[in-house]
Amino acid sequence: MLLVTYIIIGITVVLSFVAWSNPNLMQKWIFNPYRVSKRNEWHRFLTSGFIHLDYLHLIFNMVSLYFLGLYAEKEFYRQFGENYQWIFVIFYLSAIIVADIPVFWKNRNNAYYNALGASGAVSAIVFSAVMIEPNIRLLIFPIPFPVPGILYAVLYVAYSAYMSKNARDNIGHDAHLYGSLYGVVFTLIFFPDSISKIIEAVKDIFS
Repeated sequence: MLLVTYIIIGITVVLSFVAWSNPNLMQKWIFNPYRVSKRNEWHRFLTSGFIHLDYLHLIFNMVSLYFLGLYAEKEFYRQFGENYQWIFVIFYLSAIIVADIPVFWKNRNNAYYNALGASGAVSAIVFSAVMIEPNIRLLIFPIPFPVPGILYAVLYVAYSAYMSKNARDNIGHDAHLYGSLYGVVFTLIFFPDSISKIIEAVKDIFS
């Protein structure tokens, strides 16, 4: 039975609501590279991935995780068998951390930089699912028709790159990019046949 995605969503929703009701807790959990560097508050690498800016931010990430997470979880089960849960959880949690490492080095001396959200981990899951099945169709509001997964990936990276340079909303847009890259690398290692699927999908687009 596929339960890991539901558990992650449940924990994320609960902790986001808890943080919204407790501003002091929000400040303790948000990703602030300066405080991590100067005060050794390393927990922020992980806690920041379970809190969100607002309802829209939370819903966007959790809806993406619901649809693509369940698909990826199913493929992890096929690949790894009954013990897939631990691998899936490690993948998700490590994606939160790995996606923030470049952000940490870039902003470790900036006391005013803050970021939060599951974007890094969700991006890793999204790209893992797309790598495993490039022709998967995704519904993206407000586009009224299904979009091929590989096209969604391209649009996602472009949007994240733009927002990382222009947004001032504490959402971890940089983590989108690094999480996506981590998802690609992880999938290439553990699902080596995915590269041939990507090549064929790209050929189909230009044929």
